Amino acid sequence: MLRLAASVGVVAPVLVGLALAGAFRVPAILASLGACAVVGWLLSRGGEARPLPRVTGWDAAVLGLVAGSFALYARPAEYVINSRDPGVYALVADRLARTGEFLVRDPLVGAVAPFHPFAQGIKYPGFYVFGQDLIVPQFFPGPFAFLGFGNLAGGLWGSLYVVPVLGALAVGMAFLLGSELFGRWAGILGAALLATSYAEVWWARHPSSEVISQLFVLSGLWLAVRFVRGGAGHGVVAGLLLGGAMLVRVDAFLAALALPALALCDLFFRRPFWRWLYPGVPLALAALAALAYLNTLGGATST
Repeated sequence: MLRLAASVGVVAPVLVGLALAGAFRVPAILASLGACAVVGWLLSRGGEARPLPRVTGWDAAVLGLVAGSFALYARPAEYVINSRDPGVYALVADRLARTGEFLVRDPLVGAVAPFHPFAQGIKYPGFYVFGQDLIVPQFFPGPFAFLGFGNLAGGLWGSLYVVPVLGALAVGMAFLLGSELFGRWAGILGAALLATSYAEVWWARHPSSEVISQLFVLSGLWLAVRFVRGGAGHGVVAGLLLGGAMLVRVDAFLAALALPALALCDLFFRRPFWRWLYPGVPLALAALAALAYLNTLGGATST
């Protein structure tokens, strides 16, 4: 699960960057992820080799919980054309996979815009018109990047299964976070309650940002706890994950505030403060990227 969390934290900014650059194509994705893998391998070469951990009954229980969660979520809602948020996610992700471009310039909209002002969407805006012809999805680019990646891998159904898979993995991360803080029995009980809750089953079957951000937040907080108890590498990944959540949802900064709060506690009690650079640098970079998007394309309104 640690390797999985690290992979998700690295993949998120790569996919978002390629989508915004209009280079969301298989060769570019493979080259970028391959470069990340090489860099990760080079950085880990100096570390001591660790023996594989012993498999316990808890590992089997968590695996069963994740598999059972996926069984609950494995009939995704078939949103393809709809005015609500899931329809926007599905449609934009499908186009992103087909064209490699997240932002769309529509010549028809550009031709109409000079003499026909577009009314601002009130109920389900879905898309904004930036300038005269640039069509911008209403939401942050993170969910579209993950759904588009699933579409590249398995077509439309691959896109629809992204959120169920990530939802099941989020349940596993909930167990790890709960176990780290309160013990394994509390972790397994909390994860089981989350997995079977009505809201989780409902949202894990829809193309949405809520469940994707849930995976980032739970895994980021888990690794933040491990970082506090020792381990610089855990801090870097925690920063990547909580920063990645801010590329998925505009309100994810609320969870990311956990890191500055913990850092201020260390400062107050006169503990070493410099170590917070490990999670702080990737978190700050992601926050700046999210703010830049929010105040440019993400802040567009219909004109």
